[in-house]
Amino acid sequence: GYDRKLSEIQQQAEFMRHVSIYNDPDSFAYKNIEQTATDFKRMEGYRLTLGNDEVLTSVVSSKSAIICGLLLMLATVFLFFDDNRMRSFIYGLPNGRLRLGLSRLLILVLTAALAVIMFHGTTLLASMSLYGDSIDTGRLLQSLALFSDYTIPMRVGEFLALHAALQFCAYVLAGLLFWAVLMWSRDYRIGCAIIAVFTVAEYALYATLSANDALGWLA
Repeated sequence: GYDRKLSEIQQQAEFMRHVSIYNDPDSFAYKNIEQTATDFKRMEGYRLTLGNDEVLTSVVSSKSAIICGLLLMLATVFLFFDDNRMRSFIYGLPNGRLRLGLSRLLILVLTAALAVIMFHGTTLLASMSLYGDSIDTGRLLQSLALFSDYTIPMRVGEFLALHAALQFCAYVLAGLLFWAVLMWSRDYRIGCAIIAVFTVAEYALYATLSANDALGWLA
């Protein structure tokens, strides 16, 4: 069981501390062993419960929801962030550029929230319908096989809130990046082309590279 796994981790750490190639307290390997043992010790005393893992697993591993969210942010920037179409607003009102910038930031924030609700929320509802089960928000996150090595005690409900918040922040940052490229290029068509090429290249790297590849940091 889980308690046995935690006990084995502590025993393995104690054994490795006495192995000659690891027993230097100043070495990275020794500190890594110590940190691993400390991290998993936090989980002692918690009880895992059986349940349906498929619903939450499908939500956090859904690439289509992320792609749709990014495309929505991209479309928003394309439609609302062309300075040429807003020239009269910029120069016709006091502090027009400041007002326009704040209104565009608000648009990005609202669009990011809409993306989380529309794509990740619907993925959650669709998964619940597909697997015929709801999510036990009070269940310990480590009860799911996908998160069995996660060393921060957390309930499923807390994780869902954190996941939604991180997705929201990621979409806002993506929108700001798209906006920055348009402002930097000074030509709307060139900016759109740069964003499109960058987005396609990034997704290609994300789909083909793994975390263990030398260029994995690019994805």
